[in-house]
Amino acid sequence: MNQSTTSAFSDRVLILGVSDLTPILVEVLEPDVEFLIIAKDAANLKPSIQSSRILEGDPSPREILEEANIKDATVVIIAGDTDAHDAMAILTVTELNSSVRIVAAASDRENVEKLEHVGADRVTSPDFLGSRLLIESAVMGKNIDELVEEFADHVH
Repeated sequence: MNQSTTSAFSDRVLILGVSDLTPILVEVLEPDVEFLIIAKDAANLKPSIQSSRILEGDPSPREILEEANIKDATVVIIAGDTDAHDAMAILTVTELNSSVRIVAAASDRENVEKLEHVGADRVTSPDFLGSRLLIESAVMGKNIDELVEEFADHVH
C-alpha cells in the first residue's frame, strides 16, 4: 500500500486480523465508514473487498501499524482468530496511539478481562452474545430484533 492510499484513511476504523467476524464487520461498515483491514492472510477475505481497504501483514508489529497511520485512527477493532495474538496487537496499538478507542472480540469468553487488562476499551464474546440472544428468544419468547435494539440502547 502506498502513502497516497493510506493517507486517504485519515478518519477511519482499523480492523486488525481476520476471523469469522471480519466479513460481517465489513458488510456493516462498508456503506458508511472508511476502514482499513490489516490482515496476515488477506486471502481469507471476500474478493469483493476493495484492495485499497486491505493492508497485508501481521497486525501486531509497530511498523505495519505506523504504515496504516495508526496515529490518525479513531477506532481500532481487534478481530483476529486468537486472543493471545489479539492481546499483542492491543499492546502495540496502545503504545502507538493511547487515545484511540479499542474494541475487541474475544475468541474465548474467559479472556474478556485479559484483553481489557492489556488496553482494550470494550471486549465482547460474540459466541456468548449470540447464544444469549438465541436462548432469550427460544426459551423466554423474546423477539431477537427487540433484544438487539435493547442491547444497542445499553451500549451507547
